[in-house]
Amino acid sequence: MASDLFSFIDGKRIMFPKPDFLPYSNVTAPYVMLGDEAYPLLPYLMKPYERNSLTDKRRNFNERLSRARKTTECAFGILYSKWRVISKAIETEVELAD
Repeated sequence: MASDLFSFIDGKRIMFPKPDFLPYSNVTAPYVMLGDEAYPLLPYLMKPYERNSLTDKRRNFNERLSRARKTTECAFGILYSKWRVISKAIETEVELAD
């Protein structure tokens, strides 16, 4: 976990919002990021259960988590393909940008 994002979160320079109610519910849930098996389990990071300890409920959780990750990755892919400018630095002076 050597990314800048991890350093900012771990150093408390980026803070997650406080837990909030789920839509149309009285259940509160924390804000989290979704990860894959390679990441450690952290309070703000959801990752799938290990394959060697799967029950039916855990397998179902893994499938839903994977679907959520794929949906998010596709959304970012669409944004990236639509606005390629986000893939590089803006090539204009700050004073000239509207």
